[in-house]
Amino acid sequence: MLVFVQPDFKIAAKNSPWVRLNWWASGLERANCYLEWTTSEHPDFSPDRRAYFSPALSDQGGETRTMIPVYRIPGWAGTITGFRIGFDNPGPAKMVIKSFHTAPDTRHNINNSNFIRGCHDYFNWTRDITFLRAQMPRIRTAMRFIQREFHTREHNCIYTTWPGHEGRSGVRRVDGKKQVVIGEG
Repeated sequence: MLVFVQPDFKIAAKNSPWVRLNWWASGLERANCYLEWTTSEHPDFSPDRRAYFSPALSDQGGETRTMIPVYRIPGWAGTITGFRIGFDNPGPAKMVIKSFHTAPDTRHNINNSNFIRGCHDYFNWTRDITFLRAQMPRIRTAMRFIQREFHTREHNCIYTTWPGHEGRSGVRRVDGKKQVVIGEG
C-alpha cells in the first residue's frame, strides 16, 4: 500500500467542502483510493474520516481532475489539520500528483434547468422533432437530477443544500462595520 501524507496545516471544514486532486497515473485500475484527514479534536487518521475516490486512468488520455466531496462525510467537521492519501493497489503503478488542495463549492444549481429551457426554446423556434427526440433522454436525466438533488418534490421548489449556497451574501454588519464571513454566500 502506498500512502502520501501532507504536512500539518489548519483549515475550517465548512470553508472547504471539496478536495481536489490533479494527477496522472497508470496501473491503478484495481486500486482502492482514499483520502483520510485529521482534525483538532481527532489528531489520528481513522476510517471514520475517510472518503473514497476513483483511480486516475491517465493512460486513456492526460491529466485527471478528481473532485472529492468531503462535505458529505459526517467526520468532515471542525478544523482539519492533516491529509493522507492512500492507494491500496494490488500491482505496480506510476503516478504524478500535479496539485492537491481544498476547494469551495462553485457549482451552479441552474445548469440543468437552463439546458432544459434551451431545448424547449430551440424546439419552439424550429419545430425540429428529430432534435427533440434525440435530446429527450438527456432532458429526462437532467430533470431527474434536479428533482433528486434539490428535493423539488418534497419542497415544491428548488431547495439547494450545497455548502456555501445558503442564500446569504457573506457580508454582515457588526457594530456598524462591514464584516466578511468566510465560507458563506
